[in-house]
Amino acid sequence: MALRSTTTKGSMGPLRRLGLVSQVIGTVLLGMIVVFLLNWLSGRPGLRLRLDLSADGSNTLDRATSDLLADLTETVTVDVFYRGEAPPLQAVAGEAMERVFRLLILAADEADGRLIVQHHDPADSTALQQRLTELKLTGFENCLVLSRGAGAERRVVLSLRGDLAEFDPGRPQAGAGFSPAAMIAYHGEEALVSGLMRVTQGSSVPIAFSAGHGERDIFGLDEPTDLGRLHTELVGDGFAVEKWRFEEDGPPRDELALLAVIAPQQPFSAPEAAALVKYVERGGRLLIAPRLDFDRGPGSVPDLVGNWGLAIDDELILRPWINAQGQMEDGRPECAQLGVRADGMSAGHPLTDALRRSERRVVMTFAHPLRSTPAQNRARALLVSGPYSWLDDGSSGTYDFIWQEANEVMGSRDLLLALELAAVPGALGASAIGDETRAGRVLLCSTPEAFANTWLEVNRDFCLGAFNWLTERETRIHLAPRTSVERRLAMGEGQDLKRLKRTVAWLLPGLCLITAILVGWRRRS
Repeated sequence: MALRSTTTKGSMGPLRRLGLVSQVIGTVLLGMIVVFLLNWLSGRPGLRLRLDLSADGSNTLDRATSDLLADLTETVTVDVFYRGEAPPLQAVAGEAMERVFRLLILAADEADGRLIVQHHDPADSTALQQRLTELKLTGFENCLVLSRGAGAERRVVLSLRGDLAEFDPGRPQAGAGFSPAAMIAYHGEEALVSGLMRVTQGSSVPIAFSAGHGERDIFGLDEPTDLGRLHTELVGDGFAVEKWRFEEDGPPRDELALLAVIAPQQPFSAPEAAALVKYVERGGRLLIAPRLDFDRGPGSVPDLVGNWGLAIDDELILRPWINAQGQMEDGRPECAQLGVRADGMSAGHPLTDALRRSERRVVMTFAHPLRSTPAQNRARALLVSGPYSWLDDGSSGTYDFIWQEANEVMGSRDLLLALELAAVPGALGASAIGDETRAGRVLLCSTPEAFANTWLEVNRDFCLGAFNWLTERETRIHLAPRTSVERRLAMGEGQDLKRLKRTVAWLLPGLCLITAILVGWRRRS
């Protein structure tokens, strides 16, 4: 009897079909959710296990840096402008920027999307200039620009030379005295943290410029002697700038962190001068510069700074002008243009140390010599003219810019004096910098032209440094140094190199051959 199997073909109802479709859709959705969840988890720095296998820990940020990046509440943009340094710093500058690039990668990864790094191609001049215009900068290269807010309302510039690293050009001339260029210090992480702290400060620091006595216009951009470009830089650096008029505002208000008096044409009244002196003695900060043809009456700039033992002489500081042939000349107005470099800057002061590291120069034009009286010699000269400068006393009725060897002696003269008074509890402006006790400070500059539109591109770092020192906004921090560990085989002495060659050429292949013979013998047996 033959057996015959029969298969009954069951029917699939609508409910069963709907269930199968639902299972498929649910499986797909669940898989997508798992994928998105894994991607989200992989982007959380706190949920990832990272191991730094470098000997010096170069792939790990300092704890202070990590904490600052984790606490960012707003997006900060880092624009990288790098064209390359000219020889002999070309190679060492490239090495420093490579370390900066690695640092930015680590920082952006740690910030979880709140730090955006943009690299700009120097060959694309159109896009480069457009971005510099958006940042309100001109003539900057080989630097990082940190910005925050719409229209880059807050920005900080970190230069490669000085802020991020320090270089020694060496002696590039061939011969017995040749020495290569070298990077003597790297401050990349410290500078980045300092810049982030400055650009993310919650509130602006209030400062004021005096007005009503013919002072330079802090908002003026049309005249080369105005201060409008300085105003733009100060706002970008986190200052809230206003004008101060005694008739309308009364004495400087308590929250004011700094008051600047730049080239007043008319003297201050007795109540105004008394208010300024009281402001400084109660912990206020004063930046002051006289006009070229200043007077000495009551309420004048010399009379005002005399309250703190500072004095301004009538002469004009001149120096020889170097013509196109490299020869020194006098008798020209250009002799009143003084360029101060590192050798004319005081060492060990926050303002000038930053300029010295960055190899910046400061231009002072039509400057008067400054001095402090012996009885109150507490002031410190931060900038001085060169040893070949002389004083034109204007005895002929005007300045002739000619060196009179008989009665004009060459020598260095003080161009910038800094004075710090005793600390006062409950000081004015203390709330602006978060301190309840601080000392009054006076910064006397020999010329207002140092802050004018004409020279601001050259003097930008000096101007911002002066305001930051006066308001105690030095935010450079020092992170724990990393010790570079080098591991080398000493093969240049004795039999080490021969032993290594024997090991590589004979011992290792011999061991492999013996192992193969043993394995083959075991398989045959």
